[in-house]
Parts: sequence; structure tokens; C-alpha cells
Amino acid sequence: YITKPIDPDFFELVLSKYLPRQGSSSSSNPNPSSSTNPNKESKTIPVIWDEESALKLCRGEKQRLDNLIEVFLNQSTLQIAEIEAYQNQSNFDSLAKISHTLKGTAGNVGAIQLMKLASEIEQCALNKSETVSDYIPLLESCYQNTSEALNNYHQTR
Repeated sequence: YITKPIDPDFFELVLSKYLPRQGSSSSSNPNPSSSTNPNKESKTIPVIWDEESALKLCRGEKQRLDNLIEVFLNQSTLQIAEIEAYQNQSNFDSLAKISHTLKGTAGNVGAIQLMKLASEIEQCALNKSETVSDYIPLLESCYQNTSEALNNYHQTR
């Protein structure tokens, strides 16, 4: 089982277990003990933006990361607005779906705090918990910090 966002080295490792080798191409990370465990929970406060993880997901291709960040910044503003609207309407089904989408897109660009917060909102929505409203101010603040970090990176490229 592989969770999102997908670590390309871990994904290649899992595929290599099940697919026959073709040619002599070697994996960039043949040692499974050195790969990051995507299911390992951190007990520390996650960073706002993890550039290293984001680049790793893009296989080190900075242009691809730039493109992902641009798309993320354009789409996430709408996703945040939808989350707020669905929360105000107590539309838990739509709230769960859009929170799940934000969780995935945030993970793809290495926005770790935002990804974890979107996951919390998704779980509250799936449980139809009114406490989801407690997360909205945190989401707004986290999104602002994330946007600033990504814009700073994007502008310096």
C-alpha cells in the first residue's frame, strides 16, 4: 500500500518487487531501509513548506516544481473558499471531497502543515463533526503562510 503524495523512489522500489527487470537500469534508491517511510507519523510540528520533499516528488526537476507551485497557487485559493463555504452550509459531503483534494495538492507541493490540516478537516467532515468550524481560522492562517513561502520560492526562480 502506497499513500499519497507518492514518493517516487519508494514507488519505484515497490514496483521493482513485482515487475520483471528490463535491461540493466538500476534504481536510484535500491535500499528500502534508506527510503522514507510514508506512513511514519512525525511527533513534531510539520514545517510550512518542505522544499526538499517537493523536489523529491518532482524527481529533482525544478521546472516541474515551479509549474506545480503555479497551478497550486491558482487552484488552492478557490479550494480554500469552497471549504469555508461548505463549512458555513454544513455540507459535510462536499467539504470532505474538497478537503481531500486540498490535502493531495498540498502534499504534491510539499505544503506539509496545510496537507495535515486539510486531512483533519476531511476527517471532521467525514464524521459530520461541527468542530470542523474550529479549523477554519487555522486553515486561513496556514494557507497564508504557505502561500507566502511558495510565492517567495516561485519569485526567486
